Amino acid sequence: MVVQSIRLFIVGDLFSLKDFVDNSIFPEDIIIKDKSNVSFDFERDILRIWHPKVYTKYHDDEYEKWYLKFLELYHSKLVQYGADDFQLEYYCFFLKQCNIEIFSSYLIKEFSKFNVSIPFTCVQYSQKRMKELANEYNFGYEE
Repeated sequence: MVVQSIRLFIVGDLFSLKDFVDNSIFPEDIIIKDKSNVSFDFERDILRIWHPKVYTKYHDDEYEKWYLKFLELYHSKLVQYGADDFQLEYYCFFLKQCNIEIFSSYLIKEFSKFNVSIPFTCVQYSQKRMKELANEYNFGYEE
């Protein structure tokens, strides 16, 4: 079993996160009401945002397309306010073996339009922890 979690990390030497936030409208499918899927670090001008469903079972096209949608909606505005470093931080949690494809070939092509890097981390979890993730985020556990 493999579980994935992706975070979008956005910074820039000249990035003004406050100006970007003050001049942007975020629908609830992007930033949920309680803002639990976003981190605004105004002191260091760092934006971290993730899908409202923090973890998902690997492979989930809709989950991955959400990040592309965010970039399609906000990339030019982020660049306008000084963002120039975009990273999709990919986290992979596995039980026994980890064989993954990071995004489909179509999505890789689309993400490349935004000059995004994709660092990723793989973490081996115990069977107990994998079951907890599956229960907590409502996807089926598989041995």
